[in-house]
Amino acid sequence: MQFIQVNKDWGAEPNAPQPRIIVDRQHSKLVLRFFLYPFIYDDVKEGTLAELGFQNCYLYSLGSVNDEEFYRGLCWFSTTGIKW
Repeated sequence: MQFIQVNKDWGAEPNAPQPRIIVDRQHSKLVLRFFLYPFIYDDVKEGTLAELGFQNCYLYSLGSVNDEEFYRGLCWFSTTGIKW
């Protein structure tokens, strides 16, 4: 399994990202919309929405894993070596 960090110069709003999943069956695509974190990135204004698209996605999970659960090993990927 290989992980690629896609958020090198942006981040999701940590307190209220309000994620929304859109399933685009016509294009076999899943879209995740969420608010960006405006307080540490100069080019992000409050209320800015971002989208991540996943082509041919057949399974997804949207949960509320936090850093405590991650470090306690309660996240699916806690033991894979990825960083929080």
